Amino acid sequence: AALLDRVSGDELLAHLLVLHSLHPEPPERRAERAVERLRPAVRERGGDLEWLGVEGDVARVRVESGGGGCGSGCGA
Repeated sequence: AALLDRVSGDELLAHLLVLHSLHPEPPERRAERAVERLRPAVRERGGDLEWLGVEGDVARVRVESGGGGCGSGCGA
């Protein structure tokens, strides 16, 4: 279990394992972890993400906008 955690935690190695269909985690869990990693950055900008799961070959995520438009990154 510890080895699997180290393998899937190394970004480069994880990408190589996905490329060769050898990654130990199922795609659903990898997608859920990606949403978890993005959530703080989205919340920082006033929005939120909700992981809804997988339906067939499609991962579903609800994105809520903070209502502030594009923020300060749009330029003027």
